[in-house]
Amino acid sequence: MELVAKAPNRFVVQGRGPSTGFTMGGDTSVFCTTKGAPFTRDLDGLRRSTTEADVINFARLTQACPSFHMAGGFICEPMDIPVPYRHLATMRHQTV
Repeated sequence: MELVAKAPNRFVVQGRGPSTGFTMGGDTSVFCTTKGAPFTRDLDGLRRSTTEADVINFARLTQACPSFHMAGGFICEPMDIPVPYRHLATMRHQTV
């Protein structure tokens, strides 16, 4: 608890460009995607397992939406890729 007490109440997260930084903490709100959702609900309202194509589409949507402060990570879990390789495919699609 001593170390936790030394942590700052707020700090600046700097993005790739000067206009992409934001303050985290204090009374600010930060918007980012969910992490690791195993299911996707499509436009027809059908709940189904998430696929690699969904990872690609969610990455594109997240990167194109100016309302998100942070993007990346495991937005959803591609169930059509074997577990030992999911992290590789997900990271590849986040960096494109």
